[in-house]
Amino acid sequence: VVFALAVQTDQKIILGGAFTQVHGAARNRIARLNGTIPTIIMTSLAGSGLSGSGQFQMFLSGEAGRLYRIEASSNLINWITVDTVPSGPGTIIYTDGSSGALSNRFYRAILLP
Repeated sequence: VVFALAVQTDQKIILGGAFTQVHGAARNRIARLNGTIPTIIMTSLAGSGLSGSGQFQMFLSGEAGRLYRIEASSNLINWITVDTVPSGPGTIIYTDGSSGALSNRFYRAILLP
């Protein structure tokens, strides 16, 4: 389970959470992803956590009036679209209603043209 992520200035991603491996490599609750990223996250992650009902939530600060595609992966290789969310002024709140049944899921937000 990933509890936090951050995109660095070089577009590498830092993950923190309750995991001991990422893509088959041993990691102790923190990992840096060095792969290339498509036009991702012109937003900033304002926070993440579990809702009162145990579902994953993330809070994104995005460009008002734009659409973001939320994608999920269990292995950081194969990504599926789970939602498309519009941004208004303030924070975008995304809740994954199916996350409670999953043991491992990663997320990313992609700014759509």
